[in-house]
Amino acid sequence: MAVDIITAAADFTERARRVHLRVGSKIDGLDTAAQRSNYDCNELAIPTGTRVPTRSALDLLGDNP
Repeated sequence: MAVDIITAAADFTERARRVHLRVGSKIDGLDTAAQRSNYDCNELAIPTGTRVPTRSALDLLGDNP
């Protein structure tokens, strides 16, 4: 008997609108990438990574001045 494996995220996106936002956080001079053991987050990307989805949600709700 075959069983389909559906993650919670995949199930949710079948029922609601969704968006994927990729925020670049490369650090000049470092050869790292997400999903690698030597990944190092560029903390300068955090404000943008939080501001963009927050503003988008507020726009959708009509609450953004």
